[in-house]
Amino acid sequence: MSRRLGRRRAGFLRHVLDHVSGGRAGHGRQGHAKVVLDASGITFADSVLLNLLILTHQAADLRVAAPTRQLRRLLRLTAVDSVLKVRATVEEAVTC
Repeated sequence: MSRRLGRRRAGFLRHVLDHVSGGRAGHGRQGHAKVVLDASGITFADSVLLNLLILTHQAADLRVAAPTRQLRRLLRLTAVDSVLKVRATVEEAVTC
């Protein structure tokens, strides 16, 4: 992801996260046990992204890797960082 997470990018990200996680409630599909989102290029995030992250977390073992300062701040202010596995690097997210 890079730049702002606009409506079009949010829709694409929702599709990808839904696919790799097996769906919000599973829907009988097999997803990946671990999903790592490289968030290093996200420069703007709002409730749309938070919702996507939480839904993905409910369906899979989501790790948010290398979030930007703005995203880390949003996760901290909303206390979502206490629910998600947020890691400093992609490598750390993959191995934790």
